[in-house]
Amino acid sequence: MSVPRWPLHPAPRPGEALSSWLERIAAVYGMQLHELADIDLGLPDVGGKPWESTGWDRFDVDPPAAVLARIHQRSGVPLAQLGLMCVAGWTPWLMDSLDPSLPEAFATYVCQDTVLFAAHQLKKDSVLFAARPLRKPESSHHPWRPWLEPEPTSRLRRACLPCVLAGGWWWSLLMCNMPVMLSCPEHGVRLMPFTQVRVAAAGYGDEEDVPDQVSEAVTAMDRRTHEGVTTGMVTLPRRTVHVGVWFRMLRRVLHEVTTPASNLRTAETKQALTLIWQTADLPQRAGQGYWASYEAMDWKRQCAMLEGAAVAMHLVEAGAITAHGTLGHLLLPEQDDPVGSSPAWPNPAQPDPWDVFMSDYNAILDAAISDRAASIELLRLFTDHRRTRGGYERGRSDLITCGLRAQFLPAWLDDGDRPDLDAAMADAQAAAAAPAVRVRIPGKVVDHINWRRNLSEAERSALRWGRKRASGQGYSLNVTARLAVHQSLLAAANWLGTDQAAAADRKAYRLYATRLASVEAGQVGEPFA
Repeated sequence: MSVPRWPLHPAPRPGEALSSWLERIAAVYGMQLHELADIDLGLPDVGGKPWESTGWDRFDVDPPAAVLARIHQRSGVPLAQLGLMCVAGWTPWLMDSLDPSLPEAFATYVCQDTVLFAAHQLKKDSVLFAARPLRKPESSHHPWRPWLEPEPTSRLRRACLPCVLAGGWWWSLLMCNMPVMLSCPEHGVRLMPFTQVRVAAAGYGDEEDVPDQVSEAVTAMDRRTHEGVTTGMVTLPRRTVHVGVWFRMLRRVLHEVTTPASNLRTAETKQALTLIWQTADLPQRAGQGYWASYEAMDWKRQCAMLEGAAVAMHLVEAGAITAHGTLGHLLLPEQDDPVGSSPAWPNPAQPDPWDVFMSDYNAILDAAISDRAASIELLRLFTDHRRTRGGYERGRSDLITCGLRAQFLPAWLDDGDRPDLDAAMADAQAAAAAPAVRVRIPGKVVDHINWRRNLSEAERSALRWGRKRASGQGYSLNVTARLAVHQSLLAAANWLGTDQAAAADRKAYRLYATRLASVEAGQVGEPFA
């Protein structure tokens, strides 16, 4: 039984939290978020606790898969996009795991690398020193997860007042609801508690409800975080790093600026720590008397800690202090090569061989995404030396992880034999050389395929020149293309054939697959030279 969609549902904003988006949808129908969750999504109150203390965890941290599937059916927003609107979709980039009881979680995430201070510059082991006040931070009595407060009731939803005023409604980013960012990367103003933003946006605020401008150091740090959230990479002075490296690097700096001066061995590191807090115009260690994890602090002290971390990275980039840690070099630009006239010196005009290799490698992968024959050839290259089922499937899984379509890569046969890649290559080449045929594609399949970003130019051209035809309440598209292109389009819509898709989407996928199978069998379809 198909689930009807919401007649009105505003599109989610880039980076918006799932609870914020659902709250805007509920407001369209004159409802509260907990009413929408209880009546339409099947997520009632738990244990009599108020929604203000549990709603954030239940939507923005790790919502049930059934709830996400229900939201997808009611809104049509892809599950992949819904996953990035909650913390669970950012695992393992933002954190290693959502399980707070993992052993050595704090040591692995925070203390595996260093930024400001090297390990030998500390009098005590950083891991033992950090764990001493909590005794056992990895035990069930002291659960710990990076960037998440221990108790949901202590969490504050935060938003940017200019963003809310410009958008015409109250909404907040997912990262603004965690102590990862201090300011709005677009307007450069300090984030405010959600309740205070609502009062100010309604025109009932006073002078204290006007957001303050933050320093350039804080703006630069938050813009790097926003860049990592939106692109997956962060541009640092030395090189571009993965957003997962940036999150761990930022959390390590937050840990290092709370180091007591008595725990540092050299005068240089003590002076650097003092200079950081003097430049930030804040008390040493943000006024913290005893050690506590950053996640357990209140929002006011977390703001001071973020300012201290931003100032520390700014001073390293400016050359005022030296970063001795394993990741400290990332905050410094690459040193200039010495100038020389000898031909032994590297030629600046000559591209780096590794960059050339990666460029060619990515070009081959991009071409093989929509080319079945090229995909099989890559599979042969990756698995020709692997004689076991496990080795073959690992190589095939690596190619699928790189973006190649699983339908183009023959799997190990159920009877235990190795697949015949020569026969698969012959079939792919025959399909590529076959004349063009016309197949009618249901509109739901076309809409899903158009959302994909890794379509080849041949696939996009086939959809662009297709003839639209009204069909009941929807439409279909008569697409004339070679059989190999149709097979690629069907593979791009493979998700619609899974149980996670809506019933109408699965029906449309089966209809397209049946029509294409009939064309392959030579039963229907008019060839076009």
